[in-house]
Amino acid sequence: TYESKNISVVPLEAEETASQFRGRLDELLNKKVEALNNLVAVAEEAYLDYTFNKSLKSSDVAWYNAKKMLLNGSDPVLTCNERFQRSVNTTTSAIQVPTNVYDGGVRVLNAIQSSSAIDKQFIKNYESDKSITWQYFGSSTGFFRLYPGAIWRSYDANGNDLYDARKRP
Repeated sequence: TYESKNISVVPLEAEETASQFRGRLDELLNKKVEALNNLVAVAEEAYLDYTFNKSLKSSDVAWYNAKKMLLNGSDPVLTCNERFQRSVNTTTSAIQVPTNVYDGGVRVLNAIQSSSAIDKQFIKNYESDKSITWQYFGSSTGFFRLYPGAIWRSYDANGNDLYDARKRP
């Protein structure tokens, strides 16, 4: 019997247990909502403060192409991270631009430049909540900013990158 094994049965109050669980879940979800709201506020402020530059060129904008990372000597170092179960860089984001969008276009470059302030909030969220993992920003111009910076892995069976943040979540 279980008594001979020094095991005891403790009755639980279902109402009390459910209430405690609800409280912990509320706390967890509230932290996520706060992180998201902070990210939205930073993105909106960055957009409002940004002045569109019609002569912006690719060489003027610093960003890491998630599809070409590690092919360029200036890309950030990726290190294995337990939280993400893969190699990432937690000091910056990386950007995926759909195949059908020109990544050197003035609209795309301005959107990438104006959204760069989001990285600081990504890092704050990451450091303040150990349960936060991937964070994303999708632009109406088509690019997709992912934090932490990592190599893009979403290809179809033929090796095509069909992801477009404007069309899919």
